Amino acid sequence: GRLEEDELKKFDAENPRPIPKVKGPAKPLKGRIFKVVLQKPDEQAKLGMVLEGVGEVRIESLKPGGIAALSGDLHVGLIVMAIDGVPVKNHTHAASMLKGLHMELTIRDEDDPGSRSSSNSPSPSVAR
Repeated sequence: GRLEEDELKKFDAENPRPIPKVKGPAKPLKGRIFKVVLQKPDEQAKLGMVLEGVGEVRIESLKPGGIAALSGDLHVGLIVMAIDGVPVKNHTHAASMLKGLHMELTIRDEDDPGSRSSSNSPSPSVAR
């Protein structure tokens, strides 16, 4: 199979495969993934949510009575994975995508294995 090898090399050269950026085996995402739709009454309205992080963007704080807090589904520590289907790179990128009136957030809750129903028990707070 010398010919096959040459054809494979030629094929590989013409069709470069993307090199995955993640080193090591991909870890399965733990926690429950769900979607939250946020609706602002107007362009000037604020969601009342502070995001922090690069790579993994988390909700740092929620303003009591703000749109995000009133959704009932969001709390500090949740990971914002995507906004309107676009994966979030960092908190600045996320903030730039939260300017619209209507957005769908894909959220991951690491503390929720997804097996139990959503209970109202407070999540353990992390001392800093």
